[in-house]
Amino acid sequence: MANNQNLKPWKPGQSGNPAGKPKGTKHISTLIQELLNDEKFSVSVNGKRYRGVPIKAMIKTQVILAMDGNTRAFDILLKHGWGKIEPDPKDMPPNPIHFYNVVPTGPPYDDEVSLPVNKPNGGE
Repeated sequence: MANNQNLKPWKPGQSGNPAGKPKGTKHISTLIQELLNDEKFSVSVNGKRYRGVPIKAMIKTQVILAMDGNTRAFDILLKHGWGKIEPDPKDMPPNPIHFYNVVPTGPPYDDEVSLPVNKPNGGE
């Protein structure tokens, strides 16, 4: 329960968690990376035994899904395999702003297009 004593800021140099994280404790991302790269990893799933580096099995699964047409798996492989793909500057037009100022002409932008108009009094 809050009271005036526990609402005061810490004194200079004083920690709010004096015990802190014990030395040698690994960060969760470190633990995950170690497990995903563990060559001695072994697990049974639905009676089938899997052995080896889990990250390789996960990548193979994504490749199989991508080859089967799963666009999300395809995007994941591209993103993590090659990083963000940027367009080649030499393939870009010299002034991309130019395309924002283009006014479309010709069909279907001429008078050939008729839009429905709400007419009062039942359309007369």
